[in-house]
Amino acid sequence: RTSVVFFLGVHDLDLMRWITGSEIVKVHAESVRKVLRDVGADDTVFAVIKFANGAVGCLELCWAMPPGVPAKLDARLDILGTRGEVSVTVHGDGLQMLRVLK
Repeated sequence: RTSVVFFLGVHDLDLMRWITGSEIVKVHAESVRKVLRDVGADDTVFAVIKFANGAVGCLELCWAMPPGVPAKLDARLDILGTRGEVSVTVHGDGLQMLRVLK
């Protein structure tokens, strides 16, 4: 009896706060309830987050994967800054990292 935001999102939000070194000051979020409507849970939540230092983040959380998707886990973290980009992708059992710095 929880939500995708409390179960999964709390860790992502904490990581976003740590990476930016700043607190969240504003959030706009939308959610969809279709697949998990019967249990009263959101399938997907998408949020745009503003931090006190001016950084902006996007957060997407989802519990409902389409039938036939082979991976049980599909996670991604992208950081784009003034000095480069870092991308971490986890899909199934694999982990891929990309780091591009100026």
